[in-house]
Amino acid sequence: MKSAWQISFSKENSVSDFAFEDKKTLDLLSIHSAILSNSNLKVPIAYRNFFLFKKAIRAPFIQRVNFPLDFPLDASILDVLQNSFRKGIFQSNIPIQGYHKLQEEVKPNFILHLNSAYESIFNNFKSDPRRVLRIIDKEKKFELKDIDFHTFDLFANQNINLQIPKSYRAISSFRILIEDTLENHKGLLKGVYFEESLVAVCFFKWVGDRLQFLLPVVNALGKKNYATSFLLHTIWQEYAKTNTVFDFSGSTMPSIAKFMKDFSPETEYYYSYSW
Repeated sequence: MKSAWQISFSKENSVSDFAFEDKKTLDLLSIHSAILSNSNLKVPIAYRNFFLFKKAIRAPFIQRVNFPLDFPLDASILDVLQNSFRKGIFQSNIPIQGYHKLQEEVKPNFILHLNSAYESIFNNFKSDPRRVLRIIDKEKKFELKDIDFHTFDLFANQNINLQIPKSYRAISSFRILIEDTLENHKGLLKGVYFEESLVAVCFFKWVGDRLQFLLPVVNALGKKNYATSFLLHTIWQEYAKTNTVFDFSGSTMPSIAKFMKDFSPETEYYYSYSW
């Protein structure tokens, strides 16, 4: 039997436990969120207001709606969304059953389980990153430090890749979210220094046991000397032999996807519908 889905545009904050972090992120980013609900679940849907219509969007740092894996996600959910938003995108970690009106696009995301000794994780990397990391360890020219938002913001705005979607390039709009996660020990803000010069920055966000790799920015000197490899290498060493799942947060850019695949991550898939 199919569940009856509804959309509420109220300021209701009561959402399912698994969606609480998404709702908090939307609130801190000051993005409108409707509540999509049925008799079992309440999840936030991000949207933008335009003249005479609303558009469902994929909000920064929320890649998809994560439903319980055994949840019976049926086609009525998209009928309700299309009736509520003239245009939009909806992405979920599980496919929608029995839906043929919209083409389903399957997208990859890469994760690395850190629950074993780092030597074992390292040995699964491809030969090129292993070689680079051994050189980095031997030369000891890098240092990883905690940084404040001002340092992060200044560096990112000067060096961010313009191919990154525009909604992610306005770094200052993420200040409240980043500072809140740091204050509540749910985030990391890191700077990579090469011979005492800042060459890369990155924001990491905890969602349960999952550590999301967000907003990495590296300058030309950092790229030349493999600063991102050093950053990941150091973070993985710190969290090895824990329940941490490192989430690369996906990439549609082939060069970045190739870089991620060199570390032999697992691939998980999510499903995208747009109208």
